[in-house]
Amino acid sequence: MDQQKSNCEENDSGRAADGTPPELAAPPKGEAKPPETPMETSSAPVRVCALCNCGERSLHGQRELHQFLPSPSWAPPENCTSDSAPPGGTSDDLSSIGFPDLTPPAYLYDNTGHCWVHHWCAVWSEGVRITDAQELEGMDKAVISGIHQRCEYCKRLGATIRCRAEGCSKFYHFPCSAASGSFQSLKQLALLCPEHIDKAVEIAGEVALCTVCD
Repeated sequence: MDQQKSNCEENDSGRAADGTPPELAAPPKGEAKPPETPMETSSAPVRVCALCNCGERSLHGQRELHQFLPSPSWAPPENCTSDSAPPGGTSDDLSSIGFPDLTPPAYLYDNTGHCWVHHWCAVWSEGVRITDAQELEGMDKAVISGIHQRCEYCKRLGATIRCRAEGCSKFYHFPCSAASGSFQSLKQLALLCPEHIDKAVEIAGEVALCTVCD
C-alpha cells in the first residue's frame, strides 16, 4: 500500500578541484572582522499544487511537486499567468484542500506558463497518461478541467480523480479520496467512490479483498 491509501491495494556552492570547500580568508591580526552580510530572503511565491492547493511539504501523502509545461498541441488560456499566490494554499487541513468558487486560471500557472502538481495528484488524474518515456501527458488539460470540477468529499474545486464505475460522475482530490473511504487500486490507478466500492473485485481482482474481514 502506498502513501495515503484507504480501502486499497497497496545547487552547488563553489568548491576546489578536489571537492573541498574553499576556506574563508582570515582577517589580518589585530584587524576587525568585516561585518557579516545578512542572508538574502527569497521573495518568490510559495509553490502549491494546481489541483489540491497544498504546498510542497504536505502531510497527505501526495509526494513531491513537479513542474509541468503545456503540451505542444495545446496552450493555456489567454492571460492565465499571475505572480499572485492561489487563494488559501499551504494548509494541511482537509477543509482547505482545493480551491473556492471562481478561482481564475491565473492562480494555477507561474509567470512562465508552467504549473506545479504533486506526483500522486497528477498520476491519478483523469485524462493523464504515462508515456513510454515515463513522462506524464495531458496534465495541462487536467488542471484546467479541475477548476470546474467539485470534489465529492470537500465540495471544493480542483478535483480530477473520477470514480471508475460506469456512469458515475463523482470526482475527488487525491487527499480527499483516501479520507472519503473510497477504494483505490494502485496497480490500476483506479478509484471507486464509497457508493460503488462493491465493484472493487471487478476492477482489481482478489487483491481488493480484505485479508482481515473477508
